[in-house]
Amino acid sequence: MPSVTMFGIYYAPDRSGNAPYTTGTAEFLAANGWDVTMVTGMPHYPEWKKRRAPAQSIINGVRIIRANHYVPSNPTTLGRGAMEVTWTMGAWRPLLSRLNTDVVVGITPTLAAAWLAAATAKRSHSPLVLWFQDLMGQAAVQSGIDGADRIAGAVKRIEHRLALGADQIVMCADGYQSYFEEADIPPERLSVVRNWSTMPKPTKTRSETLAQHGLSEAAVVALHSGNMGAKQGLDVVLDAAENRSEVTWVLQGDGSERRSLEASAKERGLTNVVFLPSLESEDLSSLLSAADVLLLTQLPAVTDMSLPSKLTSYLTSGTPVVAAVHPDSEAALLLREAGSAQITAAGDGAALASAVTSAIGCSAPMVNSADLFGSPEKIEKVLLQAIEARTRQPGLVG
Repeated sequence: MPSVTMFGIYYAPDRSGNAPYTTGTAEFLAANGWDVTMVTGMPHYPEWKKRRAPAQSIINGVRIIRANHYVPSNPTTLGRGAMEVTWTMGAWRPLLSRLNTDVVVGITPTLAAAWLAAATAKRSHSPLVLWFQDLMGQAAVQSGIDGADRIAGAVKRIEHRLALGADQIVMCADGYQSYFEEADIPPERLSVVRNWSTMPKPTKTRSETLAQHGLSEAAVVALHSGNMGAKQGLDVVLDAAENRSEVTWVLQGDGSERRSLEASAKERGLTNVVFLPSLESEDLSSLLSAADVLLLTQLPAVTDMSLPSKLTSYLTSGTPVVAAVHPDSEAALLLREAGSAQITAAGDGAALASAVTSAIGCSAPMVNSADLFGSPEKIEKVLLQAIEARTRQPGLVG
C-alpha cells in the first residue's frame, strides 16, 4: 500500500478555491488503498474568518493534521505573509515525524506548503510532487493585492527554486508551462492536470431554487458564484447593473471584497444587485442551473497567474457563460477551447451588460468533461510516476 503526505493550507470544510480538489484527491487516494496524511490549516476561506476544527481527525480514510495559524480579516500582502509564517511554524512539528512516506505533495497556494513538502521530501528521501493551482510569482504582479508587486521578483525566484527541486510538477493550466520552462525545468517533469467539476446534479427546479433565495420566478438572473476577492474585479458587475436594471445581478459567495461591494451597491442605489452567502454544493448546483447567465470576471491585468476553479462547475451546468477577462488569460483560452462562452473586455461594465443581454435565452453547448478536465485519477498517475522514477535510482529511496 503506497503512502503519501500532502501539505496544503486549504482543505474541507472550505468550499472554494483549491480545497475541493485537494480534498477530492486525498479522499480518492484513500479509497484507492493509499495511506494518506493531509497536513493542512484551519478552515477560513473564502470568508477569511477562522473556524474551529480538531487538530487531528480521520475523515473518509484521510488522516488530517491541522496546524493552527493566524487568519487576516483583510488579506493584504503582509497579512497573507503572516498567515503563511504562522502556519509553517505550526506545521513544522508534523513534518518531523513524516519520515516514512513514499511520496510528498505540496499544493500552492501557498508557498509555505511547497516549502514544507520539499523539506519533508528531503528528510524522508522521498520524491516530491508540487501541484500548482496558482503561480505565486505571477499573482504578486497581477492579483491587485496591495503591496504584492513589490515582492514579485523575490516570490518568483523562491517559486522557481522550489520547482527545480521537485521530481514532478502538476499544473492546472496549460499556460503555466512557459513559466517553469523559464527556470530550465525539463518538460518531462511537467504535467498539465486541469481541475474538474465537483458539483452534484441539481436537485431542485428553477422556481424552487429562485424562491429559496428570495428571487422572483420572472427574474432574469446573471450570477457570479464564488470568491469575491481583489483579482475578480467585481466592481464591473456593479457597473453592468447600472446599465441593465431589468437584469437581477446576483453575487453569491464570500471573500475579502464582499463588504466593500455591498456598501458600493447600496451607495449607488443598485436595487437589482443581490448578495447571497456561500452554499452547500447541492444548493449551489441548483442555483448555477437556475441562472440565465453565469458571470466570470477578472482584473484586466490577470492573465496567467491562475485558472478560476469555478469554470469547471460553470461549464458543466448547462447555463451560458459570459466572461469579462483579458483575451489572452488562461480563463479565456479554456473558454475558447470549450466553445461555450462570450468573452468581453475585462473591466468594461457596459460591454459586460451588452454581452449578458445577448446571452440571455441562449443554450450552452455540451462540454466533454473527460477531454476538457482532469481528475483525481490523473493526479494519482503523476504520483506513481514520481515513485517509480525514484525507485529506478538506487540509493535515493530511504
